[in-house]
Amino acid sequence: QRPVIPPLPGRNVTWRPASGSGNARQNKGLGETCANDGECKWYLCCLRANDTTTCQRKSVRGEACSDGQIKGGYHRDHCPCLMRRDQCTK
Repeated sequence: QRPVIPPLPGRNVTWRPASGSGNARQNKGLGETCANDGECKWYLCCLRANDTTTCQRKSVRGEACSDGQIKGGYHRDHCPCLMRRDQCTK
């Protein structure tokens, strides 16, 4: 089973610019390719695995997590914790 992560009020950005405008803002969903965290929805991070970066679910309490981004705005191995106050396994 996977935990259900409900959207927090005011944080679920669904705005999508006209295609080709280059101003995508936190609109990519789970599994979509990304260049950095800023392209993924707020509850996802841009994670690099097998030479591909995709939006993946941020870690929750007890799961492995990363401390910070690699230069370029993506993460390697694990996403950071969803809630900053949570303690994830390093």
